[in-house]
Amino acid sequence: MEPCSLHPYSEELAKAYVDQLPDELDLSDRGLRDLSSGFARFLAEHGPTFAADGLSLTAWEARIDRGLAMLLRPPSRLFGDVGLPAEVARKLPIRLDLHEGQMGGGYLPARLAGDAAALLDRNLERSVRRMAEAEMDAARLQGLMTEAVQYADAHNLGLFEAIGVVVDTEPASWPRSGRVVVMPSDRDVQQRVALALKPEPKPGRLSKLLGRFSG
Repeated sequence: MEPCSLHPYSEELAKAYVDQLPDELDLSDRGLRDLSSGFARFLAEHGPTFAADGLSLTAWEARIDRGLAMLLRPPSRLFGDVGLPAEVARKLPIRLDLHEGQMGGGYLPARLAGDAAALLDRNLERSVRRMAEAEMDAARLQGLMTEAVQYADAHNLGLFEAIGVVVDTEPASWPRSGRVVVMPSDRDVQQRVALALKPEPKPGRLSKLLGRFSG
């Protein structure tokens, strides 16, 4: 199980998070994971969260569409730009470790959200088929990823990924404020997904005969 989540963010929210961190930071592996997951929890209190098993930028680029990798950035750049000391920011993991437990990972910058939306739209059918072949919940994942990226693009925000912070099946992990989206609602996207998942019709007897004669 990979209880992942995507969190729209602004540079102002990132700076507000860094500004409230203590002067003395725990630079152990656990402490750095807590720092990054704490940012996701902070974002969840200030805006919508998109959550589902396997819904992460890391998993998408590794399993579904490698083209997304060109648009993602390591968290060191995000946190370094808003005041986290460089020696701390450089130690943060580049992406999620999907088997490590609670942590934050990479991010999609706001200026590239439109490019990501176009990529998802262009490759939807291929991505859906890949997920179906891997026995993933293609309709849900494609829908939520599309809606998360479109939301970020429409509001001039980026997207930050996390695992183990907001768990779609555990409401106790949900923020007191903010909204958690666990199912897609865009009907147009769902219709395209359904068409992509529809098996090709088998040729009838007439088609087979015509094919035999044409050959």
